[in-house]
Amino acid sequence: MALFGTVLCVMIVAPLSLSQSQPPRTSAEQNMNEIMRRQQEQTDRLIARQMTQLKERAKREARRAVDESRRQSCGATPSQWRSIRPRLLAVESLHEEMRARLRPQVSYDLSSGPQPVTNCEWAWKPLVDREPNEPLTAAETTCQRLRDMLGDEQTPIESIWEQVELLRAQRKAAADQTPDAEEALRKVATLRQEAALMAHGWLQ
Repeated sequence: MALFGTVLCVMIVAPLSLSQSQPPRTSAEQNMNEIMRRQQEQTDRLIARQMTQLKERAKREARRAVDESRRQSCGATPSQWRSIRPRLLAVESLHEEMRARLRPQVSYDLSSGPQPVTNCEWAWKPLVDREPNEPLTAAETTCQRLRDMLGDEQTPIESIWEQVELLRAQRKAAADQTPDAEEALRKVATLRQEAALMAHGWLQ
């Protein structure tokens, strides 16, 4: 019995002595851990910033490539393009305003079996390359507002038709301005360039 008590005491005292033998973490170790944590956070932020910069650069390069392909497609020299480009963008903007409408935004997942479409909603989406953070035009904003109204069964039909008439007026205003904008584009283009602009649908 005495032997059993001795063994029991040893079993109890041994873990206590082991735990007491482990020195507590010093303030120097805590400081080192805090420094390492901050360094890791700084590294994570740096990587995130670099990824954002890479994505922005890729977008800029893509827009530059598209712009260059448009210049070459209408046979303009860099000097001629400096006069043609702003007038072409003005024409395109009016064309977009005339055709402002909602378009389906569809998401696919080919691994989802017989029904790959995961999401589909109607939203405004540009047909032409837009500058980053460029705001919606008046007609595009009206399209978005109409989408929200049509999705709400409580919206009075009178309110919906106010937006319909507004959109119709905005499209007409753009159509009325288009001939002058197209004429301004023709004035800085050669006959060959005008033919190319016609073939691409940039001139009527």
